[in-house]
Amino acid sequence: MPAKAIFFAFCLAVTLTVTVMLVEMLAPLAWKSDLNQVLGGVLSKMEVQSGLPEPDETALKQKLTEMGYTGIVVSATRNAKKGETLTLSVRAERERPWITGLFQRGSQKVVFTYEKSTVARKIYN
Repeated sequence: MPAKAIFFAFCLAVTLTVTVMLVEMLAPLAWKSDLNQVLGGVLSKMEVQSGLPEPDETALKQKLTEMGYTGIVVSATRNAKKGETLTLSVRAERERPWITGLFQRGSQKVVFTYEKSTVARKIYN
């Protein structure tokens, strides 16, 4: 009888470890989705403003820092005339906990990149 209890406890521990590992594997997908949403809004704003001014770039870096990203590098078109190409390129890193073995944890650095182009345009209401 005690052998069954020990076997059940071991199976439960392995199942929980695998479940946590699967959930942690999905976390970067959610982070990438959030990053794409924020940067898509910035790119839309760049279309209307014909570029990304310095204060907006600083605000973007601050927002990404608040979201947990480090090592943020933003490369964007500052000024563009109507009809010219605008580019937004962002590289950011984020640490995440990771299961390295059974009952062992470590951390892993995940690098996210975003690179999109659009055309500067004037929108009339």
